[in-house]
Amino acid sequence: MPTVNSSNSRKYSMKEQEADTKRKKVRPKKLKFEDAHTRVTTYLKNSLFEEIQELRDLGHIATITGLYNEAIDDYLEENYR
Repeated sequence: MPTVNSSNSRKYSMKEQEADTKRKKVRPKKLKFEDAHTRVTTYLKNSLFEEIQELRDLGHIATITGLYNEAIDDYLEENYR
């Protein structure tokens, strides 16, 4: 049975602490952006880049990197996977 001290904080038994630890979800460490991505330098038509920047500025796409990744992933899925 847990005991209560004068400051109203609860003391847990070892069994309660172990059970509480088991209930907590263990989250894997989140990778740094640089560890999950590879920097690529390429050329893009000026007109495409301007359109992409405008879409980003208007809030239609979150990031240019995200758009590139999604577009390439979709293309590979449709044509090669």
